[in-house]
Amino acid sequence: MAGSGPLILILGVAAAVLGAAFLVMLVAGLYLFELSRTLPDLESAPGTLQAARTSVVYAADGSVLTEWHGEQDRKVVGLSAMPKVLRDAVIAAEDERFYEHDGIDSGAVLGALKATSGRGGSTITLQLVRMLFDDGRSAGLTRKVRQALMAYQLEAKTSKDRVLEAYLNMGYLGTGRYGVESAARGYFGKPVSGLTLAESALLAGAIRSPSRNSPAV
Repeated sequence: MAGSGPLILILGVAAAVLGAAFLVMLVAGLYLFELSRTLPDLESAPGTLQAARTSVVYAADGSVLTEWHGEQDRKVVGLSAMPKVLRDAVIAAEDERFYEHDGIDSGAVLGALKATSGRGGSTITLQLVRMLFDDGRSAGLTRKVRQALMAYQLEAKTSKDRVLEAYLNMGYLGTGRYGVESAARGYFGKPVSGLTLAESALLAGAIRSPSRNSPAV
């Protein structure tokens, strides 16, 4: 029995560690549960991914009389109207593993948690979540965790292509232009379907930094 003392001590330490780990997991679970209750219900809100768009007024002969931009100059188009070179360029620039992850890139999460601001390591889905839902009321870790939960929820309730389509229609590309269709017409005088590889690369760069990489600059 002389050697039972160290064994009891080891078992006591192990029990304390397991108890602490359980407590941490319990608190984290409650924290995530409470955050999840604040998320918008994407399933009951089918218009969530609808973007504000420019209204066009046509004359009887089909010519354009005027355009009403409202708060944002945007023309919404389907993903099929966007050339593959543009989609590939944006994915390469913003989120190489877009079609592989579930909204969150594990490596990106670690990088994001180390930063208090910025887009480092952000996925396309996370960026879309910020465009749609970020009201700026929360901050720090709570804000990042809530965005991560919404990214998972968004990808669970819609397809990758739908997420990419919404992202390309909503992103700001400089000089008051939102979405790739408005940007293509404004910068290159053509619809997005007619973009070349070089023009697509320019727009992909503009999404990352509209003020610095805008084709107008």
